[in-house]
Parts: sequence; C-alpha cells; structure tokens
Amino acid sequence: MKTWFTISELAAAQGVSRQCLIWYDRIGLFRPERVDPGNGYRYYSSDQLDALDTIMMMKATGMPLEQIRKELEDYSTSSSQRTLDESIVEIDRKISALKAVRRRLVNRLDSIREATSHSAGQIVEAARDRMYLYTYPVKPPYSLNDVSLATKKCLARAKAEGADVDFITGAILPLDRLRAGRYLETTEVFLPCSGPRKGRTVTLDAGHTVSIYHVGAYERAGESYEKLIAYCREHGLEMTSPSYEFALNDYLTTRDKGEYMTRLTVYVRSCGT
Repeated sequence: MKTWFTISELAAAQGVSRQCLIWYDRIGLFRPERVDPGNGYRYYSSDQLDALDTIMMMKATGMPLEQIRKELEDYSTSSSQRTLDESIVEIDRKISALKAVRRRLVNRLDSIREATSHSAGQIVEAARDRMYLYTYPVKPPYSLNDVSLATKKCLARAKAEGADVDFITGAILPLDRLRAGRYLETTEVFLPCSGPRKGRTVTLDAGHTVSIYHVGAYERAGESYEKLIAYCREHGLEMTSPSYEFALNDYLTTRDKGEYMTRLTVYVRSCGT
C-alpha cells in the first residue's frame, strides 16, 4: 500500500523547502503523483522517494537541473556511469580553476604584504628564483597613457588566451634607457605568470638582484632610479638586466595613490666578474 505525503511533509522528510518542490513541479523535474482537483494540494507517494533521492544526489554534484531532468527521462547503469564520469571531469576542471585563482590571490596578498613591510626608498639585495612574465608591447612615445593602455590590452589578451597570470601588473625599462636616464620609457608591460608561453613571455632566470621601493607619483621614479644606480656604483655592482617594475600596491588594491608602491628591480653582478 502506498503512503502519501503532503508537500510540507515531504519537504520536512527530505530536508528540502516547499518552494524547491514547487519549482521542481513547475519545470517538470519532479511532479506530485496526485493533485487534489478541489484545492490544488499536491500529494506525493512513497514510490517517488527514490526518485527525489536521485535528484538530490545529482544536484549535489553540481549538475544543472535541466540536465538532471533530461537524464531522468531514460537512465540506466551505463548512462549513469557516463554521467558520473563527465561530472568528475567537470569537477576536476573547476578545482583546477579555483586553485589557480587561489594562487593569484595569495601572490597578490604577498605583494601587498611586501609593500607594507618596506619603506620608501629602501634598497634591498636579494636572490630571486626563476619566474615568467607575460608581456605586451608599449607603443611610442611610451607615455603613462600608453603604458596604461598596454596594461589593459595585456590583461584582455591574457584572459582571451587563458593564460595563468597573476593579479600583479608591471613594466620593463630597458637597460640602455636606464643607463641613459630615460627612466619613464618603459617598452613593455607584464603580468607574472605560472609558466612560459611561446612568443608571449620573458623568462627571468634565478639570480642576484638589487631593488628599490618607490612610493608616490610614478613620474618621480627617476629619483629612485638614481639612488639605485648610486648604490650599485658604491657597492661595486654592475647592472646586467632591464629594470622590472613590479606594482606591489596600486589601483587594484587601494584608492589612495599615496599608498602606491613599486619595486624597481635589476639583476646585478660584481664588477670584474
């Protein structure tokens, strides 16, 4: 003999809301076996409980309701196996994507912490691990507007290509321009990325670096560069690379331009080696 449940009783027994069951009825996913023609009350039979369990299990895997409805129209052991295989692949894809987002957030947080733990004009020597920069060219005359536009295009292209980049922006000042005092003529912008991409990335090999932390208007970066150059000269260090300008704290994380900090980093070696 069948046992009958009102919508409220079934909702309480299965741990779902009445609104959920009403919606399932409207979209044809799970309909009551009987509806009272006089008052419109919905009644579900005990024979339907297994079907609702199946729906809830499928929903818990992240499967869209429309797909669940189609699956239940004619499902078997083989079709269930195929569906579960596909669900696992999709879940693995989402996990991978979330791990990438988490890594980007961790790296961004690390850059803010680096910014807040250093003072304006502070110079630091450090050994750096290998890293990769996803780059985009800046068009002449290399104005701040040109750099800003190139950064937007770099972000857009990275997204379109599915490049695994960080939420940190930067620019590259060629060594010859650095030596000539042309401190604002950055020719490329970049986003740190997880690995090399043919024709898109610059590889920074592990090496010894000198950095200075620049705070305030970027137009005054030359003052910081001159201090960096003087430091290298005084300590017998030769600059061997472009300057890599990492925006540790910028418009992405603060509205206060007075909090902006850029790390200006060059690779060096001892003079005479």
